[in-house]
Amino acid sequence: KHDGIDLKNEQGAPIFAMYDGYIYSTKYHKKAGYNTRIHSTVSGKNILISYFHLQKNNRVLQTSSPLTNVKAGDIIGYQGDSGNLKGAIAGGGVDSHVHIEVRVHDGSSSWSYSHYKLVDPRDYLSTNIDDNGVSQVNTNCN
Repeated sequence: KHDGIDLKNEQGAPIFAMYDGYIYSTKYHKKAGYNTRIHSTVSGKNILISYFHLQKNNRVLQTSSPLTNVKAGDIIGYQGDSGNLKGAIAGGGVDSHVHIEVRVHDGSSSWSYSHYKLVDPRDYLSTNIDDNGVSQVNTNCN
């Protein structure tokens, strides 16, 4: 099972926030490695965007008071090989990449992680990527 999308990214390259928001969590997970989750509101929907396989250092961390806010385009970390990525790269089957997952809040009064449902992250990218991983150039950029 592979929820989300992998976007090829060179080791040490910056990872940018896709949307304005605040840091929801910055935990370590044995498969995802060092990751950052950002809560944003996009088209009236409350979403969580998770960025996996970051470097341990040089990443934005969660604070409880005040919340750590980020703006779209801010560097939130740098590409690492944390979690299961280092072994996968060594095995030759995977390139360096950032794994991105998007979850939409279910509208309940609880803001816990279990109340965010997984959706296709391609719906939140400006680049069109088909089911074979082929992208189309976005000519609508400023």
